[in-house]
Amino acid sequence: MSVNPHLTVKQKKAFELAVNNGYYEYPRKITLSQLASILGISFSTYQKHLRKAEQKILPFFFKTFFYTIVKKIS
Repeated sequence: MSVNPHLTVKQKKAFELAVNNGYYEYPRKITLSQLASILGISFSTYQKHLRKAEQKILPFFFKTFFYTIVKKIS
């Protein structure tokens, strides 16, 4: 099993920016448009980087968590 989800530099930067600026809080503290503006890239480009990061991170943590739980139960 991989130790991390292997994000590209752009994906890591997009994800870290979102986390550090409250994008995943409820209610959101910042919009995708604002995050894209901080990086100086278009909304669609930022959204693509963030979505790709999420597509790698979420399954990685789900599999890691699930594996840990199953291993403890067994």
